[in-house]
Amino acid sequence: MKKITTFTLPFCILFAVLTVACQSDIPKEEYRKYKATHKNIKAYMNLRLGEHNFYGKYRIVYPGNAIDSGEVKGKVINDTLMGDYRYKQYGWKEHKIRPFILLQKGDSLIQGTGMELMYLGVFYFAPASISFDSPRFVFYPEN
Repeated sequence: MKKITTFTLPFCILFAVLTVACQSDIPKEEYRKYKATHKNIKAYMNLRLGEHNFYGKYRIVYPGNAIDSGEVKGKVINDTLMGDYRYKQYGWKEHKIRPFILLQKGDSLIQGTGMELMYLGVFYFAPASISFDSPRFVFYPEN
């Protein structure tokens, strides 16, 4: 028992020091808060945007305080954020999944639309159908 304790303690300390030292070089992405309004519907998004990936929380508040809330995640390709929105619809128990796409234009994010398809359980937009011309939401940074 004494040999295990003697070996384990220095190993754990070394592991902790290396872990902290290696993580100090990783750039810290910050959450950015966005807000959008379309008619009487409001949307809020806390987004963490990396070089190749994004993820965050997304909430839509409908009139009467019905709320869809969940998570967005996906890939960043040039000025386009493409992924999915996993959420619980107001009053439902199970999660739903929908494709999600945003276009970066300056500080704003424009939510695109398109024909939703599913292949092997993965939802996506048909590439030729993606449009940012009449967006559902245009997100602006919150102050």
